[in-house]
Amino acid sequence: MITAFVLDLSALYLGAGFIFAIIFILKGIQKMDPAAHGSSWGFRILIIPGMMLMWPVLLRKWLTLK
Repeated sequence: MITAFVLDLSALYLGAGFIFAIIFILKGIQKMDPAAHGSSWGFRILIIPGMMLMWPVLLRKWLTLK
């Protein structure tokens, strides 16, 4: 029961991270990192797993830039 809860919570966290990563790649990465402006789609796909794990930190930094 506890294992199922932890797995469900992990899936929810990673799902939210994936949704955030897609939105961040399309709209926010250029504001956060000027060096990423004009980067290839290969690079953007490559950083999705890291963004899925670190999405709360990236979201906080993105919101403070606006």
